[in-house]
Amino acid sequence: MKSKILCLVFMVLAFSYSCQGQSSQRAASAKIEQRKEKDVYQMVKNFYMSYASNVAHGFDSKNEALLNENMTQALIGKVKRMRAATQSDPIIRAQDFNLKDINTFEVSHLEGGWYSVNYVQGAKEKKRVDIPIRITNMDNKLLIDYITPEWNNSLYGDSLLCKRETTSQTIDSSSPVSLLKTFYAVYTMEYCIMPIDLTNRLDVLCKKHCTQKAFDEIQEARANTPTYDLLIDYYDFDKLWQPTLTFTQLMGDEYKVSYTKWQNITTNIYVSIIKKDGTYFIDDIRVEREY
Repeated sequence: MKSKILCLVFMVLAFSYSCQGQSSQRAASAKIEQRKEKDVYQMVKNFYMSYASNVAHGFDSKNEALLNENMTQALIGKVKRMRAATQSDPIIRAQDFNLKDINTFEVSHLEGGWYSVNYVQGAKEKKRVDIPIRITNMDNKLLIDYITPEWNNSLYGDSLLCKRETTSQTIDSSSPVSLLKTFYAVYTMEYCIMPIDLTNRLDVLCKKHCTQKAFDEIQEARANTPTYDLLIDYYDFDKLWQPTLTFTQLMGDEYKVSYTKWQNITTNIYVSIIKKDGTYFIDDIRVEREY
């Protein structure tokens, strides 16, 4: 009887110590998470205040160093495309910055790795600017790996991005319409996955599915305006624009490729298709203003 009682007491004590241990572990984990969260807030706020201050002073070279220190190379490439598309700085969503607004920067957590950076623009106007960004931990270093473009307002979430494995779709060159549909699906997806070597990857697709004439047109347009892409008549392409892509046959071998960007702006690209050895290729590209 005594042995049973002693065994029961031992079990109760063991269970109690186990619960205390688990509670201590949970408390320690919570402290680590709080520290991580604090590190993110501090990193983002320091970056934005330094970046905005450099914009105000015109210290472009300092900001280049800041980007390399705090952003992934893939995002740095996308920032250049977004800047060309919006004609403003996508990091602060403005063309310039007033130092009087520097102390209005705030950072808040949205979900997962997503955070909102906001600041008040102008003492009189008091325009609130909200910029969702995503933070990743790469080799134990916090980096910004995505900034929601201005055309998506305050949208956030991983659904805005594409995974690399989604580009496994093949291009069907057996008919003009199938060529355009599958080519543009794969081509625009490259923009969505944000590879560091985006231009090279786009060129590989063009060399395979465009004639030399069309390829030269694309290269000439890019040479005149860096980051500009004749095939989309723009500088960047968003995942949310993909469902709006349509393809309409006009006359003979001419087709109209259309999509909607910035919620309500329709872009039309006119392409001519040619058949060689049973396979169709894009042979000529014109945009709305040239049509």
